[in-house]
Amino acid sequence: MTVSTLNINQLLCQADCLVKDIIHQRINISQVSIQLKTLYLPIVYNIDFELCYSQSIKAFIGSGYVAAGDCLPEELVWDHLRTSYFIKLIQDSYKLPIISSELQFQQQEQNNRLSLQEYLSCLFNHYAKLLVVRVDLGYAKETMNQVSIYDFEAHLKTLRELISNKNTCFEHLEGFAWAIEQGFDRGFHCHLLLIYQGNDRQKDTYLGQMVGEKWQAITNGFGSYFNCNDPAYKRQFAHRNQLGLGMVHRDSPVNNVTAENAINMALYLAEPNKTDQAMKVTIQGMRSFGHGQYRTSKRRGLSS
Repeated sequence: MTVSTLNINQLLCQADCLVKDIIHQRINISQVSIQLKTLYLPIVYNIDFELCYSQSIKAFIGSGYVAAGDCLPEELVWDHLRTSYFIKLIQDSYKLPIISSELQFQQQEQNNRLSLQEYLSCLFNHYAKLLVVRVDLGYAKETMNQVSIYDFEAHLKTLRELISNKNTCFEHLEGFAWAIEQGFDRGFHCHLLLIYQGNDRQKDTYLGQMVGEKWQAITNGFGSYFNCNDPAYKRQFAHRNQLGLGMVHRDSPVNNVTAENAINMALYLAEPNKTDQAMKVTIQGMRSFGHGQYRTSKRRGLSS
């Protein structure tokens, strides 16, 4: 990892927000000028043309290049005239592509949501008892700016391999789902859902901790985690009869922990309205969502 005091992740998130504020006319010209003075130079100097950027980031970079003209980035003065030109370029050239990309994101999330719901329904209909664990994986604030998208992808690849091989804390795993996001405060992060065979695994809080510690090991100590199966967190949902974490019994729910609640909680991984958490930068071919496959040919009959 290249150590830097510059948090490019937060800069990209700010640029994404700026462009969308311009498109939806939620910001005035003086505010745009102030933000351009902060954002433009460091973003331009940190652009990696091997990576894929969201439409909003492409709009920010493309409009900035045109508005800059022959000026070098370090010599740019974002005065009223140049800022006005930048805003016009955003509105004229990128408004429709950005709105289209947001709609496409929402549609994809809706498709992911339906796919996840069907997958989990098959699992809960088949197994009499499953242990549901969710862990949110990210990076510590003090090290977040040292983690590139390349690092994040490498860490995710190692995690997926462990899940696939059902090693260590992933032993007796029957199902899984994951979704990656990018936000201003949390940087790159992953929501991970794990479903274990209930006859072989108990102690969901401990399992969540083990998974979080495995992530910290994968990331060489840069990682952080939130164990959603912590008793205090679960109590918030239990009080509303919405708890879907821990042991789920198909036929006779215990403490109102139902399969329906488990599915509803899991659908947080595919939320169409979380456009602000969408990835602003990815590696070519990088996926933002995935889940296991339900293969009926390898399972017992649903009536068993």
